[in-house]
Amino acid sequence: MYVAGVERRSHSHRLVFAGFALSLAVAFACALYIHHRYTRYSPLVALHVPDQPRLAVWLNVEQNVGFEVFQGFLDAALEFRRTGPEPRVKHLEGKTGLELEVDTREVAFVAVDERRWLILLGGLFRRDRLVSGLTRWLAELDMHPRTEGDLVIAADGHAFGISADGVLIASNALEVARAAMASGKRSEQAAVLSKPGSFMNVLIDERASSSPSAAPGPTDRLWVSIEPGNPFPVFVQRLGTRADRPQDIQAVTAFLLGSSPLRAVDAPQGVQHFQGQLEQEQLKRGLAALQERIQTAVWLAGAN
Repeated sequence: MYVAGVERRSHSHRLVFAGFALSLAVAFACALYIHHRYTRYSPLVALHVPDQPRLAVWLNVEQNVGFEVFQGFLDAALEFRRTGPEPRVKHLEGKTGLELEVDTREVAFVAVDERRWLILLGGLFRRDRLVSGLTRWLAELDMHPRTEGDLVIAADGHAFGISADGVLIASNALEVARAAMASGKRSEQAAVLSKPGSFMNVLIDERASSSPSAAPGPTDRLWVSIEPGNPFPVFVQRLGTRADRPQDIQAVTAFLLGSSPLRAVDAPQGVQHFQGQLEQEQLKRGLAALQERIQTAVWLAGAN
């Protein structure tokens, strides 16, 4: 066919199909990159929890029930005794560019010992304004901050920062924050603390929970795992020298499980396993007690 003396060439249907397939492949590759870069998240917080903490609570914020609990924990940690008109979390976000309620995927509260605590947040956080924003935020709170790499340290010893793998860190003890900044190895403790499928895991070092007549071993640990459901399935494991002694396990977990009955199930020697269920109201009461515990720890004076 000729138009104005120029031959118009038609394209092979194979060439058209190849171009269409290439376009789809490029679009799919872009979608995978966006998912990996901005949506996909692998848990990291448990890697920064110190070995054998007095108490460690890990929360999956990606699940709806976990997100509601996370909002309560934020209020406990940031809004207690606030007198200004603007919520502290909004003030912090404005200074740093963080969007905590949008980008957080997991959170952990750790009572290292009776005085020192650690809060860890994992998620898709931007870090370009974090250190400078934290510095301005603390300065406006009259906390006279100084910087140490990606840590911002207040005059009273509280430290805030972000680790190399993107975990937000806050502690009332500088040495704890420094240790948490380094990503730990994937240990058995980290695996149980962020167990897939659960919305909350709690580790309790039983050596700090009482004064037994027998000397405790180095692995006296209680693990409570709560999964989403209606009611909520609960799994409890006691590991160490106490596991072979008839003790009331709920005396240790009462602050979280209340009077919810637990039944023993078969377990290897040296380990105790229990299962149970929590109704929604029981869980709310346990979480309220835990939130109060966090609030008390966070708002105590500095660790030193």
